Amino acid sequence: MFVDRGNQELFYKPSQISSGNQTAVILCSSGSTGPPKAVTISHNVMKTIGSNFSGTCEEVSLSFTSLFWISGLNNMISTAMTGATRLVSCEPFNAELCLELIDKYKATKATFLPMHLAAINASPARFTKSMKSLNIIFSSGAPLPCETLNNFKEILSPNCRIIQGFACTEKGAITMDLYGKADGSCGTVAPNVEVKIIDNNGHSLGPNENGEIVARNFHP
Repeated sequence: MFVDRGNQELFYKPSQISSGNQTAVILCSSGSTGPPKAVTISHNVMKTIGSNFSGTCEEVSLSFTSLFWISGLNNMISTAMTGATRLVSCEPFNAELCLELIDKYKATKATFLPMHLAAINASPARFTKSMKSLNIIFSSGAPLPCETLNNFKEILSPNCRIIQGFACTEKGAITMDLYGKADGSCGTVAPNVEVKIIDNNGHSLGPNENGEIVARNFHP
């Protein structure tokens, strides 16, 4: 991606696809249910991912997640579609580096795991570096404890939205709390997605009943 290819871009022509169901990318699942598996993502799913995000070319987006994860793909697509600046680090996440990048480049959008927020809360650098430029933060990958969230809000601008979500490699965003209205909630069902809760026999369950989450897109 970052290799100098001379003038090859001048002769580039996009490939014609026969169907939106055709494979666009292959990602690796995170391995939460066993060894990571190769997952095919169609052009239709890529289109849905892009429709879940909005922004402008003035935004500066920071994400430490790998392109092997759906969150990394989300960040790449959203910045490419809006023409926003994307901050890319050659180093893995650490709180001090993250705070330095946000402060130096005035990042307006960031994607974190809950453990990233906890690490920032524990870092002395939070008192010397500013995060006031951020106006949107995405958090997913694990539950976000309310105590961690409340401590993190203390160093943010009052207008910054923290959007929690539930997603998977195979389907992208399943639920999102787009307006950050309910702390501790991963929101409502995302566009173009159907969700139900089932019991061990595959029967649909009602409100406040525990079961397995089953989700599907409206297209493959």
